[in-house]
Amino acid sequence: MRNFVSQSTVSCILIFSRCVHAFSPSKPVALSRDQVFENLLYSSTPSGSAETSAPEAGQELSVTVTAKPSKVERCYQAWNDRDFDEAISCFSDDFSYDDGQYLGIITDKPTLRRSLERNAVILPVGCKMVVDHIAVDENNGNIGSCWHVEREDGITVPLTRGCSFYTTDKTTGLIKTGFKVTEMVVKTNKSFSDNLVGSASKFIQATEKFSNASAKVSSFTQRQQQEPKSIIEKYFQAWNNRDLETALDCFTDDATYQTEDPVFVDTFRGKDSLKEHLLK
Repeated sequence: MRNFVSQSTVSCILIFSRCVHAFSPSKPVALSRDQVFENLLYSSTPSGSAETSAPEAGQELSVTVTAKPSKVERCYQAWNDRDFDEAISCFSDDFSYDDGQYLGIITDKPTLRRSLERNAVILPVGCKMVVDHIAVDENNGNIGSCWHVEREDGITVPLTRGCSFYTTDKTTGLIKTGFKVTEMVVKTNKSFSDNLVGSASKFIQATEKFSNASAKVSSFTQRQQQEPKSIIEKYFQAWNNRDLETALDCFTDDATYQTEDPVFVDTFRGKDSLKEHLLK
């Protein structure tokens, strides 16, 4: 029960266990003259640009490769600039956006614009969204991000940490769907959560004894038996099968696992701590 509830709120966080790269400005890379021109001849950077000039033979050349920002990153920057027209232009015409803080799914741009404006009004004047991590699946057009909001003086606004997951059009890069999860405003007491989840688990176990065994065979179960394509899917499949050892193998020894939901709010560091949580 505990982990079933947690999956909906930590799935974005789990994206980053193996495939995160930090959101950072472009960095100069020192290459030899021959290496640079070999790369220019046999590779390309369609999503960005490279600035260079031919040096004297034997000298090293500093090349700065600037990646083209995704529509998600452009949307974040537009919101920081309070350019709401630019922000909504990053979405496709048939998009859907689910803001976990509010009921309902947004499917039209005028409503989306009002939502972005409302968030800017209720937060401190001049605050910015800061991307802590971003993971981009260029093959499928999926993007996950972890972020927080800072005031102009660099202080983090309380209770503004969150995760977002997006699907984008692989041709245009425009956002097709978006889902946002933010940390809980009211954080439950750990002992209360343990007692609540423990009682729910016992109830579920009792009712399972009376379930029809034939109902366990379903298309969903069959899909779960397929070979997972990513480490995240492998984790979910292992947890659904209650194969905790395989589930734990999906994490590094020093992994940090954070849950944020109405029932349970906590952070687990290391496999031993995570194992104890998953066993409950």
